[in-house]
Amino acid sequence: MRAKNLPIVGDTFRISIQTDDIFHQERAIVANGASAKLPVQVSKVEEAAVRAWSEQNTALETVIANKLSKLSCPADVQSNLKAELIRFFLDGQNLLQFFRDSYPEVYAQLQDCKNNRERTVKMDSLTKNSSAPSQVGELFTEYRNRIVAEVRSVNLSNADILAYEGIADWLIRCPLDFPDTTSVPETWTR
Repeated sequence: MRAKNLPIVGDTFRISIQTDDIFHQERAIVANGASAKLPVQVSKVEEAAVRAWSEQNTALETVIANKLSKLSCPADVQSNLKAELIRFFLDGQNLLQFFRDSYPEVYAQLQDCKNNRERTVKMDSLTKNSSAPSQVGELFTEYRNRIVAEVRSVNLSNADILAYEGIADWLIRCPLDFPDTTSVPETWTR
């Protein structure tokens, strides 16, 4: 522009292009406010995707199956639990990808929250005397509440998905395990 020697362009005139990359704090404020008011929707994971994941990740699927076999519940219940855990894992991964792409600050907060909770998951799973269903229920409630408290931009519905994603992830990667049990809870025999 200065090279054109226009009378309205002074010697100190400059063109400055700014993107939202330089407004980290402002983006975090907007992300916290906007996504708390608007539920984030990701595509529901279909049965075919669950089967495909199981077929492509046989070693991880075996880890889940082995852990669920400790529950001493009927095979069909174990199979349904495994499919639901994989579905929640994939749903949660899709949701995390959305946050990673659209709200990196929120994604970073979610990862910090998950990593902080993961540090104690293995110890809790080894030292708690409660049944596996109780253990999962307590972990779900505690982790979901932690997500809601620490990452204010995540609504309760998405916190549910992310809490179950965390549990499935911890079962897959081994920090969460169950003690061997021989008794079948009454709710599984009905």
